[in-house]
Order: sequence, then C-alpha cells, then structure tokens
Amino acid sequence: LSNYSRTVDQLMKHADFALYYAKGQGKNKYQFFTEELYVIMSRKHMIDRALRKAIDNSEFELYYQPLVDIKSGKLVGLEALLRWNAPFGTVAPDEFIPIAEETGWIVPIGEWVIEKVCKQLKIWQEQDGSKVKVCVNISARQFRDTSFMSTVSRIIEREQIDPTFLEFEITETVML
Repeated sequence: LSNYSRTVDQLMKHADFALYYAKGQGKNKYQFFTEELYVIMSRKHMIDRALRKAIDNSEFELYYQPLVDIKSGKLVGLEALLRWNAPFGTVAPDEFIPIAEETGWIVPIGEWVIEKVCKQLKIWQEQDGSKVKVCVNISARQFRDTSFMSTVSRIIEREQIDPTFLEFEITETVML
C-alpha cells in the first residue's frame, strides 16, 4: 500500500477518487490514484462544498467589462463577469464554473447573476437614464433548465426593467 492508502477505508476512498476522475474524462478511461490526483480531487470537493454557501455568504461579485465599437470607439454594451472570493481565496471562473455546472449549482448562481444585473440596470436607468445593454453568459446547464425562461421573465417583471437591455450569450460548452 502507498503512503496514502494505509487502511481499507483510505484505499476505498482513493479508488473512488480515481474512478470519479476517470469517469469525468470520458468513456473507456482508467486512472490510477496518485498524490496529484488527490490534490486535484480534494480541491474540487472543497470548491463544491463552498459553492453551496457562496450566494448566502455574499462571496460572488459582478464586474462589468465594457464592450466598445472599434470603428467609433463608442460604448455599445457591457458584459457581466462573475468573480468568486471564497473563504480560502479567489477562485478563477474557469475552475469553479465547470464544477458548478457539473453539480447543478450553476442554476441558482446564474439566477443570482441575472437578478443582480437587472437590479443594476434599474439603478443606472433611474440615476441618469442610461440605456446600455448588459450581456450575461449562460451555461449549457442553464440553457437546458426548463424553468430558465420563466425565471428570467419573473426577475425582469419584478425589477421592472426593459428586457431589450438584457442580452444572453450562450457559452461555448452549449455549442459543443
């Protein structure tokens, strides 16, 4: 037994890590347990557990990236970018979004994003009459969710914003 598999329980846990990882790589794959795999899977598990509390703990933030027309140099819109300041440090979107999609947490996280964007649109429109489009990325899981459209409609109606200023971009994973 390796240094990491000294008991039957540990051996079974490590076998589960390897199995879970191999399944995530596609059909007809196998994976031996390694220290590197243990680190990867432990981090993934930690992120999954933390995602469950991230909305309630106000750990997410939205940043708005300007979208500019290259010819005119004019602002044509904004893209809402989600960032996560977890208790154990900042987690990059390319690390937490796939885990959120896999576990289903992307649906409530996506709803939170849409709600915050709509609230911000309303503030901008009330403050100075700004009429700027905001683009929100939608994941494959959200796109397939049967309640997605009704959720969006409910948020738009509740926040009383003009829906023509809310734009959705389907991420590459939907197309693949």
